[in-house]
Amino acid sequence: EDLRQDERVQQVLNTVNQVLALDPECAQRRLTVRTYAVVPVSKGAGILEWVQNTLPLQDCIKPIEPDRFNKADSEYKQMYRDGIQAYHAVWEKKPSAAQHAKTIEKFQRAQAHLPPDCFRRSLLALAHTPQAVLTVRGNFAASVAAMSISHYILGIGDRHLSNTLVSTGRGEVVGIDFGHAFGSATTLLPLPELIPFRLTRQMTAVLEPLDAQGLLKRSMTFVMRALRRNRHLLKQTMDIFIADPTVDWKANAQRQAKALHARPAGAKATDSADILDWAIAAKTEALDMKLKGEHAGRVILREMRDSSNAKV
Repeated sequence: EDLRQDERVQQVLNTVNQVLALDPECAQRRLTVRTYAVVPVSKGAGILEWVQNTLPLQDCIKPIEPDRFNKADSEYKQMYRDGIQAYHAVWEKKPSAAQHAKTIEKFQRAQAHLPPDCFRRSLLALAHTPQAVLTVRGNFAASVAAMSISHYILGIGDRHLSNTLVSTGRGEVVGIDFGHAFGSATTLLPLPELIPFRLTRQMTAVLEPLDAQGLLKRSMTFVMRALRRNRHLLKQTMDIFIADPTVDWKANAQRQAKALHARPAGAKATDSADILDWAIAAKTEALDMKLKGEHAGRVILREMRDSSNAKV
């Protein structure tokens, strides 16, 4: 992977933090996105800051119920493999209500292998007093709110259990590995990601006895409002992607165009420069839609229009 993308995502997230720090509501709630240093030294190598005192989300959940975790993980992976084949069949024939119900049943069966409070038990074990429990929970909720909205705006995908770290000291979450950004997880993965951000029952269980409405929704609203108010600053920061596209952007644009079996809509020709311009224009349009407050479903449909795996 071209680490320039990770470096630039961190630059944009630092700009996000500046915006949040100047917003009274966000500053009062200490809403920030934790970042780390990335120094590319070539197109395929670089130096990344070690994020101290953290564990991957998987390492917080698995030790609580290792056997049950392995069963759930195995079934999820099988669902993913089956899902890739089933997904492509959708475009040939509209799935029936029975198929939809069967998919939900499989998901719920896999989910039932693992108790919903494994992560909660692991995270709250960091706290040794009732006050510390509230602090850890508050830090977790604030960081999830800021990270989720920021990642949604930037189209960060591939948020599996090893791409989110958890601070073992404060309970905050830290996103890492931004190989899939700006909607590429929707347009390029064999099973497109159709969710704006990751918020599973393992994460919402940490908020109990409150819920996502009480601890997340309001903070997320403040983050989104602050970013929308400063959308011109964010778009200016994004100009570096347009002025100097990474190797991954160029390769992904060619891959999308080839998969679509035709000249992309909006491209004037099929040479590399025009295809790259088309890809950048599509990413910019999706970013504009998000910052204007378009419904997430409409944004995903827009991105799916250029997916290498869909016919929308």
